Amino acid sequence: MCNSDSNSDELFPFYEENLLRVLGHLVRAEATPSFLQGAFKFGAPIVNQISPARDKWESLKISAFMQFAGAYDLSWYLRQSIEEEFTIVHYAANLGNFRLVNYFINELHFDVDFYQPPLHRLTILHVIAKFRTYTFTDDEKEEVRKIIAKSNNLLLRNNFGKTIVALAKSMHNSNEEFLREELKSAIMQKYRGVAFVVEQALKKKNVKINKFIVRDIYKYVDG
Repeated sequence: MCNSDSNSDELFPFYEENLLRVLGHLVRAEATPSFLQGAFKFGAPIVNQISPARDKWESLKISAFMQFAGAYDLSWYLRQSIEEEFTIVHYAANLGNFRLVNYFINELHFDVDFYQPPLHRLTILHVIAKFRTYTFTDDEKEEVRKIIAKSNNLLLRNNFGKTIVALAKSMHNSNEEFLREELKSAIMQKYRGVAFVVEQALKKKNVKINKFIVRDIYKYVDG
C-alpha cells in the first residue's frame, strides 16, 4: 500500500507489514519525546519540534501522520483494530487528540461512524462519551463539534443498548450536557434538511412519497 511516487524507503526504514504496529505506537505515544527519534528516525528537523506541551505534542503527531500519508495509502490501516475494537482513530479519540481525529476524517477520509460490529459497536463519538470524562476546553469543544457534524449515525446504540448521550450519562461524563445539546442541534439540522428535500420532491409533478423514499429519509436522519 505504498505510494509509488514517494521515496518511502529513505523516510521509513522498516518493512511495510510492520506499519500498522508502528502507527499504533505513534498514536498512543504521549509523554516520551525520544520515542519518535528511536522508532521513526525522522531526524533532527522533526525531533527538534517535540515539546511536552499537549497541543504541540498533538501537532507533532499530525505532522508525523502527514509524512506517513505522503508515503503510504493509510485508508486500510485506519480501519484495522490495534487492540480489541480500537482502531488508530479510536485511540486518538480516547486520548483526547481531537484535532488528530479530524485530520483522519477530513484528510484521510476515515468514516466517523465506523465501528467493529462483532464487538462493542463503539464509534468515535461513543469513545469520547465513554473515556473523555474531564471537562472539555473551548478548543476541544470546537473539535468535537466538527466530529459530530460529520456523523450520520448519532443515535446508534452500542452492544449494551446505550446511545452516545446515554453512555456519557452512565460514565458520569462532565460533558454530558454539552454532548446532549450538540447532538440535538445536529439531529435537528438533519431534520431541516429532510424537510427541504421532501418539500422539493412534492413540488415536482407525478412524484409520490413511496416506501423507498421514506426509507431513504429515515436513513438520512438516523444513519
